[in-house]
Amino acid sequence: MIVAQLLEQAARRYADKIAIECGDTAFSYAQMWHRGLCLAATLRRNGIDAGDRVGVLCANTIPAVDAILSLAILSAVRVPLYARDSLKGHLHMLKGTGCKAVLLDDTFIALPSFHDACASSGILVVPLGLELGQEQPLAQIAHGGWDDLHAIRHTGGTTGYPMPVAYSNRQWIDAAKDWFSELPRVEVADPFLHACPVSHGSGYCFLPVWLRGGINVLMPDFDVDLTLAALLQRRNAMTFLVPTMLAALVERARELGHVTRSAKCIQVASAPVTPRTLLAACEIFGPIVHQLYGQTEALPVSILKPSDIENAKPEDAALSSVGWPLPYAVIEIRDLEHSERRLGRNEVGEVALACGAMMSGFYGAAGTNSRQRISQEFVLTGDIGLMNEHGMLTLVDRKSQMIISGGFNIFPAEIETVLLSHPDILEVAVFGVPDSKWGERPKAVCQIRKGSTVKEEDLIHLCVEELGSYRKPVAINMQYDQLTRTAVGKIDRVALRSPHWEGHQKFVHAV
Repeated sequence: MIVAQLLEQAARRYADKIAIECGDTAFSYAQMWHRGLCLAATLRRNGIDAGDRVGVLCANTIPAVDAILSLAILSAVRVPLYARDSLKGHLHMLKGTGCKAVLLDDTFIALPSFHDACASSGILVVPLGLELGQEQPLAQIAHGGWDDLHAIRHTGGTTGYPMPVAYSNRQWIDAAKDWFSELPRVEVADPFLHACPVSHGSGYCFLPVWLRGGINVLMPDFDVDLTLAALLQRRNAMTFLVPTMLAALVERARELGHVTRSAKCIQVASAPVTPRTLLAACEIFGPIVHQLYGQTEALPVSILKPSDIENAKPEDAALSSVGWPLPYAVIEIRDLEHSERRLGRNEVGEVALACGAMMSGFYGAAGTNSRQRISQEFVLTGDIGLMNEHGMLTLVDRKSQMIISGGFNIFPAEIETVLLSHPDILEVAVFGVPDSKWGERPKAVCQIRKGSTVKEEDLIHLCVEELGSYRKPVAINMQYDQLTRTAVGKIDRVALRSPHWEGHQKFVHAV
């Protein structure tokens, strides 16, 4: 079977059930499948066929689902773009994957510079809307193979240009099966709230929900009150969130005095979560919070389940981990200098992953960068971590973000963990800045709770007490606003760090 056949099979089985909701608009499975067939016919008339790469720049709208269905029907390769990215970023993804066309919804149609740039690059722009044309639906789906490409997703790009990772039909289906292998089962009519973009992590959940007759509920923008209300009011609601979203929901629920037990599952992934947020979320929403770990190159691989969270204390090691390996994934810790050497329990090294939905290399011209990321059929993640004596994975930091100060290795995540233990710190980023004596020193930027009176010297003293003086930040900037984000919603460390390194040729300062 391929993805399109599975989609069609479910559309027939649940034909009269609600498949998609977006605001006040809802379509059944039969209606959505018909829309997909009609758009597929339009795209074919415009020269799009099996194997062609097609970019998709849509918010969480009905046309975004039309794009998912129609490209699967044609056996074309979907290349999701990220709404918050720049024109330069969009073109990098489109050109790097050799896209023949790009599909835009109403949110992005009125972008003349984007149209001009695509035209000059020979990329066809196809506008999508809620109303489809009068095209006759395609008579049948294109029958591809297990190993034909289904989608190309780009990495998060927090330390440089995003890299393209290709998924075959087999890998996309493996990701769907593995993702939900340890999560509560999706039942018919269960609502799945896409508060995150379907172009990003939440999009991996679309197929499993569709195949079981659930309702994919599209939320065009993350609104704290609307998302909280949906989790409070919709029975058996499920969702995928990044940690900043979960923290915002927890804060708002506390302000309003809300506690609910109606939702079925909250997934949180894409970045570390503080023990404080995990415990508070379980207190408010019940034992339904699951933390997942993986990356675009290999996912999903580990899970921290509600049973690991609800009765834990903030200082328990489990809450600082990303949980246990999933049943169909293998996690190893490799030596930082010799990537083929496997380390033992409680030894710190680079996290290496193997699973069904792991890349065999980056796509296209970027494939030349794959060699340093694959070792003995494992993906080297660039994450630094350890497996404890029980077999749980704890992440220490990103390899590329390590600060070398006076010959000592300092992992920013260690400092971030300490700062986040302060009740007035909502999020934090630590990075190295040049220092004439030590080479570089850590600096922190924090988002603090509104009304907080916490002082910089108090936070530095906290770091000294917990970590020792050589790992204390040289300075801590505090602000009420959220920290700068990348196109996929992660803290943009490059943007925060770069101003401190102006005049330097690289992010390393010699003493």
